Amino acid sequence: MIERLTNVEQLSRHAANMIQQLLTFARKDVVHIQPIPLTPFIKETLKFLRTSVPENIAMHQEICSDSIRVNGDTTQLHQVLMNLVNNARDALEGVA
Repeated sequence: MIERLTNVEQLSRHAANMIQQLLTFARKDVVHIQPIPLTPFIKETLKFLRTSVPENIAMHQEICSDSIRVNGDTTQLHQVLMNLVNNARDALEGVA
């Protein structure tokens, strides 16, 4: 129960960040580009996105263990991963 509440809280923060990103884009503000360690970022994001995938869909991930850093905006990268997971979930809808 506590884990689910923690996930809801963190997803809420990510949603707030995405809304801020949309507002930034609409106002043509500057995004916050910074170095991001890719592997931990992807693992953490997928952990939180798991709550948006029905339990009858298994998520398998094979993530490179190399230390890779990318320069980017964390909110935009969260949004990309969320879109990929949601698109995959939607593609599986109705599949037995």
